[in-house]
Amino acid sequence: MRFRPWPKPEPYRDTSRKRAAFKRKQRLEREALPLFSEMIAAGQHGVDEEMVRRHVWWDEREREQRALRAARWREARARLFALGDGLRLTVRKLWRGCPYPADPAYLLDLLHQIAVGRVDPKRPPWVFDGKLTAHTTPNPEKFDEAFRQIGRRKIGGGPKATPADEFLFCCRLAVKRKNAPVSLRLSI
Repeated sequence: MRFRPWPKPEPYRDTSRKRAAFKRKQRLEREALPLFSEMIAAGQHGVDEEMVRRHVWWDEREREQRALRAARWREARARLFALGDGLRLTVRKLWRGCPYPADPAYLLDLLHQIAVGRVDPKRPPWVFDGKLTAHTTPNPEKFDEAFRQIGRRKIGGGPKATPADEFLFCCRLAVKRKNAPVSLRLSI
């Protein structure tokens, strides 16, 4: 099963920038309502107290996020194993090669898209299995058959000169270099 490992939990880092940001936040709260600044200041707590609170909160949050992610993986695996054997193998191959991040939310979304019929597991939208062919005219009899006009503009001109028309054409002839279309500029 393709997955992206979750980073190891790290303790909360108390930095001078975080302390300065917290002091700035409290100052802005007081300045927002100058008539009530004393009342707001009385309800605010100190920076050290806030850093201790964040340290406790950080550990709890890390634990909750890891548990939530593990639950999502369990849910995705349960939905995957609820599929039939043939479809399950197809979806597992599809998951290994799909462009989605290796995350349980994306696997659950892929399973949901397959369940509602938006993604065909035998023909996923990110795999192009068609053959590319160039639109060419092998033996043109007229200019219009060999070239298609794709642009036109006025060029040149000035105080004593008349502007000329510039046409941009796309060639529909078969070229020996992988049937690539050729652009041609004609100025009349």
